[in-house]
Parts: sequence; structure tokens; C-alpha cells
Amino acid sequence: MAIDGKCVHKSQDNSLGVHMISAWASECGLSLGQLAVSEKSNEIPAIEKLVDSLDLKGCTLTIDAMGCQREIVKKIRKKEADYLICLKKNHKNMYKSLTGEFEDIGQRREPGTLKGHRRYDYHISVEKAHGREEKRETLLYSNGVLDKVYKGWKDIRTTVQTKSERLLLKEGKVQKQKRYYITSLEMNAENIHELVRAHWSIENNLHWQLDVAFGEDRDRKTKNAARNFSLICKMALTLLQRDKKKVSIKTKRKIAGWAQEYLEQVIMQKIFNALALLPVY
Repeated sequence: MAIDGKCVHKSQDNSLGVHMISAWASECGLSLGQLAVSEKSNEIPAIEKLVDSLDLKGCTLTIDAMGCQREIVKKIRKKEADYLICLKKNHKNMYKSLTGEFEDIGQRREPGTLKGHRRYDYHISVEKAHGREEKRETLLYSNGVLDKVYKGWKDIRTTVQTKSERLLLKEGKVQKQKRYYITSLEMNAENIHELVRAHWSIENNLHWQLDVAFGEDRDRKTKNAARNFSLICKMALTLLQRDKKKVSIKTKRKIAGWAQEYLEQVIMQKIFNALALLPVY
């Protein structure tokens, strides 16, 4: 389950508007919860409340750097869930220590020698599509006592470094990016590699669709109207994504507005069969 924020940019006087935090079930493409960030606050309290409101037992939560907080980690573990959280310079000392460790690993060992090592694990993937070639590397480290090294981070077991190198074939340009994560998961580089990638489905399959297909980025609604309409759009998006017609979401919206029969087909489909993919407690 991915948790991430999105701003409805013009919902308040054409300036930065209502900021929504959403919980997204990546495997089955369902938005399971949302919460608006208070005007006088930031994402952290909203993430805490959203975590409190969800049944997370057996799930792995992926969150960006804003959610890298000790209290959020404790709440996730109390819910009997795992976490995979991005770490940036918002925790200066921890970031310095963790990045230094991975730099040292890189100097001492070739990536190919790390697979199956007691303290390290490594996975790499290469894909070529849409006019680009992308190489992704995931390196894990665990010494068995990370919870003592990074005190206060509940059940931290593994640290993660991901590197991506994207070659734009037509332009001949190379884009490089490096990220760091902490997680309560045991070392399994292939599994964590896929979880990192799955997190971005909330951007591609939820936030991007809300902006492009529903025009949420241009929305001028305010306060409760903006929040309620955001929820309605997410419900409509789920219905349209479940429909099997092989056209874009934006086109499906247009057809539904033109053809009553198709609109009824979209609304009446048994989309909640998708809930069968989720654990039942």
C-alpha cells in the first residue's frame, strides 16, 4: 500500500490549494482512503491519522520522505504491518551515516559479489521501452543490529540504496538518480526492488490520471467541496479503470457522457470483486 500526497492546485484562490493524502492499494489499483492536510499543518499528522484509520495487518506501506518519522513507523508496526520509507536529508545524521555505509560497500565490493552475502543482497533489472533504456539497481544492507544503530526506529531491519540510469535513446541523454530507504522487511533485494517500483503506481495510476483525465489540477473548488469532489473522482476512476474497453480513461469519460448504455455498464460492473484480492480479517 502506497501513501502519498497530492495538491488540488487551484482549489483556493488560484493558489496552492487543498492537499490530499491518499492510500493506494498498488496490486489491485484501489484508493482505500484519503485525508485532507490541515491548512495550518503539514503531511505528517495527516499520514498518522490515515495510518490509524486503516486495517493494515500483513501489508507493506511505502511512503516518501515526509513520512520518515519515528512515530509513524511505530504506528505502522503496531498495526502489524511492515514499512518501506524513503530517507532524505530531513534526518541529517542518519542520512549521512547510511549513505556513507553504501559508499563504503561500493568501494569494497563489486555488485556481483553481493548476492547471497550474509549482510548484503543485490538485484538489477534492465528494460527498454518507449524510446528509453532504463537500468535499475537495488542494494540492501543489514548487520542484524540496525535497531541499535538507529535508535527509535521501530524494528528497522534493512537499509536500501536504489540507483536508476535512464538513457533517452533519441536524444542520447542519460538521467541518473539515487535514493535511500529504511524498512522493517528482511533482506530480499528482488522483493524490495519491486516494492519500490510499485510505490510509483500511486503517481502514474492515481495522481496522473486525476490530473489528465479529470482535470483535478485545474480545479477551482474550495475546502469541503474540493475534498468531496476528489473522493468522487477517485471512485469514478476506479470504475473506469475496471472497465475492459481498450481506450484511455479520458475517452471512457467522454463516451460515458455521450452513451447512456455505456454509462450504465460502467456503473453497474462488479468492480468490488477486486476486493477479493485483499486479505480479509
